[in-house]
Amino acid sequence: MVPAILQQLSVLATSSPLNPEIREEVEAFFSARGAEIRYLLDPFEAFLSGGHLFSAHSAADRLSALESFLDDDESDFLLAARGGGGAHELLTHQADTLLENTGERRVDRLFSRELRGSERIFPGEPAAELPSKVVCGFSDFTVVLQAVLPDPAILPIHGPTLIGFRDEVSDAVREENLASLVAVLTGGQTVISGRELSRLPFQEAGDEGVEGALVGGNLSILCGLAGTPFFPDTAGKIVFLEEVGERPHRVHRNLCHLRCAGFFDDVVGVILGEFSGCDHPAGLGATKEDVFEAIFSDRFFENRRVPVYSTEAFGHGDRNCSLPLGRNMVLSGDGLFLSQPLIFS
Repeated sequence: MVPAILQQLSVLATSSPLNPEIREEVEAFFSARGAEIRYLLDPFEAFLSGGHLFSAHSAADRLSALESFLDDDESDFLLAARGGGGAHELLTHQADTLLENTGERRVDRLFSRELRGSERIFPGEPAAELPSKVVCGFSDFTVVLQAVLPDPAILPIHGPTLIGFRDEVSDAVREENLASLVAVLTGGQTVISGRELSRLPFQEAGDEGVEGALVGGNLSILCGLAGTPFFPDTAGKIVFLEEVGERPHRVHRNLCHLRCAGFFDDVVGVILGEFSGCDHPAGLGATKEDVFEAIFSDRFFENRRVPVYSTEAFGHGDRNCSLPLGRNMVLSGDGLFLSQPLIFS
């Protein structure tokens, strides 16, 4: 049985809609483990309709649903329905409509570029020892994770989405992904074990540990946030990246873009998750491994010793461990560990 915080799961499609064929599958999976799914908006009704371009709902409806979750006393965990496309619209919509609202809604403060970086976001609110709300997802949901990161009452987790618990995914992987999420929420401090981390082979060996808050997400989505106030501050932090379906030259371009945007300037460590389908389909030319070797040299970090690890523990493959953003971590050859445990009831 899942812990209490997961027994009432709020689900929201902040990006693309879900195929209705998986509805019974995901509901049965969670029901068998003592969790009830509550859809904040129907994530299935817009499947293949194109009514909201790439998204399941209008930006206004998605933001209102998110606000209802933040105000709800019965459910404290929001699981993204899936990734896909359309989450960036939440940022532009909120900027356009801020003046029409009272500014009292939490989402008005979180998703407004006018207020981003301002002390007005959460004036006088001290950091909570334990957040009261958790939001979880990845891929296009990277937008939402970055938007809510400044809120001391919300814990953003880069982790599985509802679609990842469909029957097409093996029972073993579904259980592993759920176990990772449960462990993070119930005091487990091992986020990625050492056996799942590999130092990039061209880097000098060494198990020296680094410590810093964890930030990151999907490579393409983070590139789309560069130049906006939602782009993460990475100074002194451990960063992680994953990608899907981008050819090696695009991966190279996006990594160079992040470097030009200052993303890597003062990081203390890097973790590369799965870069699924990121090689040339005919095996021609440079590989993604060639790109990583060209990019993550000591010269790239201006001769600072910044450890870079790779792992298959998260990304667009079936496996997707849970990574709490903004939390202090220790990274070494022994693994990635939370400095302080998170214990939700």
